[in-house]
Amino acid sequence: MRFFYSVILLAVTAVVSAASIKQDMDLLKREIDAAAVFGQVEIVPVPLDGNLTKLEFTVDGNFEGTLIETEDGGVEAFDAEGKPIDLDDTVFDEFLENVSISKRFYLAIIRILGALLVRWGKRAWAFFACIGWNATLLNCADKFVTCASRGTAPWACASGLLCVGKAGKNCV
Repeated sequence: MRFFYSVILLAVTAVVSAASIKQDMDLLKREIDAAAVFGQVEIVPVPLDGNLTKLEFTVDGNFEGTLIETEDGGVEAFDAEGKPIDLDDTVFDEFLENVSISKRFYLAIIRILGALLVRWGKRAWAFFACIGWNATLLNCADKFVTCASRGTAPWACASGLLCVGKAGKNCV
């Protein structure tokens, strides 16, 4: 008889556990599906005083964040709510813990482009502005990031220049 009660208890526990796991899996699937829909991403350069630039990132017309060129050649990054985004990988990972999965992708774009601009400074700002910010992000960002990880500047990145085509020829 005890064996029978134990089997029933295990069966009920399994059903209850499966139901709660299914809810978590459904939530995760919805967030992943939302992130997978890339949306219409646009980078809008806004000139600032002192020959500096601010980049505004929008997705399907919704503001997602900014990168701001500073006078000392640095970069400041902010999310849509104005919270600073630290461009350091370890701090950024902690920042993402409180962000929905659907927003992580867009904030990662801001951080990655920001890190490239920090590493290569004013010349990178001028280079990416010349080839077009949207071409950089939508089509060729992975090429420039790969080159940067190997220590190659964007304007010397053969795969990135091939990706942007004629626009890159006049910007080197």
